Amino acid sequence: MAWPSAGAGPPRDFVGYGRRPPVFRWPDGSGVAVSIVVNYEEGAELNLLDGDGVNDTWGEFSSTVEPAWRDLGTETHFEFGSRVGVWRLARMFDEYEIPVSVGACAVALERNPELCAWLRERNHEVLGHGYRWTDDWKLERHQERAQMELAIDSVQRTTGQRVRGWYVRSFPSVNTRELLVEEGGFLYDSDSCNDELPYFADVKGTPFLVVPYTKVFNDNRYLIAPTYSTPNESRRGVGAGGRRPDDDGRGPHPLDGAAEPGSGAPALHRVRPGQGRRLLHAPGRHRAVLDRNIPLGAAAPRFCNAIAKSR
Repeated sequence: MAWPSAGAGPPRDFVGYGRRPPVFRWPDGSGVAVSIVVNYEEGAELNLLDGDGVNDTWGEFSSTVEPAWRDLGTETHFEFGSRVGVWRLARMFDEYEIPVSVGACAVALERNPELCAWLRERNHEVLGHGYRWTDDWKLERHQERAQMELAIDSVQRTTGQRVRGWYVRSFPSVNTRELLVEEGGFLYDSDSCNDELPYFADVKGTPFLVVPYTKVFNDNRYLIAPTYSTPNESRRGVGAGGRRPDDDGRGPHPLDGAAEPGSGAPALHRVRPGQGRRLLHAPGRHRAVLDRNIPLGAAAPRFCNAIAKSR
């Protein structure tokens, strides 16, 4: 059987930095950098009204309603994120003056002008998250290029920003990174989950920055077993089954050991209220993004441009 993407795309890399990661410090002298990224997809998901012929799920939740009927439950689940959840996070970021990256689907931004106004007023990075929140890995190369161009133009119109970073729903295609390099205006992508440090991938002879994604510090864990059952567990980065008998209710900090003592090795941790508008929205739950041990004013340093330009 011939598979559509067999033999295409980037080679696999099982080595990375290996046993001796680079020794350096982030620009402000810190050993650990924390990047907070808010995924914004509401209004860009699969939907019968948009001609997709299929209903979406709750994101990482597998149950779907047959396409003969609209799934009003999932539709209103997404709507809660744009109506309430994103503003709960926005007020918190404003309160503590935390710069964040907002990974937004272009159509989702088009459908929420007030959020676009907030982004224009603040110094937050807008990160490209596709034109819509759809299965882009299934697209032909020319189709994916066209969707990428639509997203770039749309986000420029709605927020005033040219997107410099990119990641899509769940998985990139075998063509995604090559298309980003060909387009010429991108500094990095965040579609890989294979490291804790940024690194440069070789794309047909061109070094291209990769800022890895995380599935651990991500609030989809409120749905996927072992789930987070409390904000404390989200802070600790473990599920309910990971609680130790000697826990004091606060537990180990998820960044404990991030930069290993004596190694000189730095670390990057991307904290993602990924579906935060929908799953992290409950009063009190959203503040699991914060922690007493993270200096709030420096919680999300904007280092991607500096890294790419220093190459």
